[in-house]
Amino acid sequence: MSNEELPRKLKNFNRRKCLAVGNELIIGPMALFPPDDNGWLECDLKITLISTDLTNHESIGLFTDDTMNKAENFYAPILRYCCWNRTSDMSSNNDWPSSLVVKLGELEDENRFSKEINNFHKSLSEFNFIPHVLNKNRSTVEARYDVNSPSFELFCRNGLQGLTINSRSLKNDEFADRVHAMFVFMANQLKQFNHQGWKERFETDLEKHYPQKMWDRLI
Repeated sequence: MSNEELPRKLKNFNRRKCLAVGNELIIGPMALFPPDDNGWLECDLKITLISTDLTNHESIGLFTDDTMNKAENFYAPILRYCCWNRTSDMSSNNDWPSSLVVKLGELEDENRFSKEINNFHKSLSEFNFIPHVLNKNRSTVEARYDVNSPSFELFCRNGLQGLTINSRSLKNDEFADRVHAMFVFMANQLKQFNHQGWKERFETDLEKHYPQKMWDRLI
């Protein structure tokens, strides 16, 4: 390998790692750990928005106490907001996102939030999944989508069930409008606090093990 190739390969590696880490931080952690380390919180509801040009990523998640063998003294619900403009990272040499922000906050109004999340749960059955045929040629369904509205991914669980939905924002689609409205509502409910001492847990060490290698296995 020539001396000229080394800087280029390092830059490509750093960029791949940077983008992979940014994506994982937007997806969010498995759990949040408060400073007292007497338990943890896990995600019950998360909405991710991605702009059509893939430059702006945002996610907001509701985390609630999921500590085992606990019957009292539950942690208050926590909102985690993350935003990332990946424009500068697309061509940079840094190995960590340069413009990524994470905020933690309590709920501004728990009673109102409870009502809103219950109504949002009721709307989940209204998601419009467009039927398709056997796909042999990378075809897609015919649908009009809004090029100016971000695509979304939604994760939701109720303690017994869980589901994930991802979709482009279709035109005149009330469900997509509800998802976007819920994102705004959650962001407005976030009462930020100093999260010094809080920890996030991911399935792998983002500093050491990203980008991960693909693994091919002979069957």
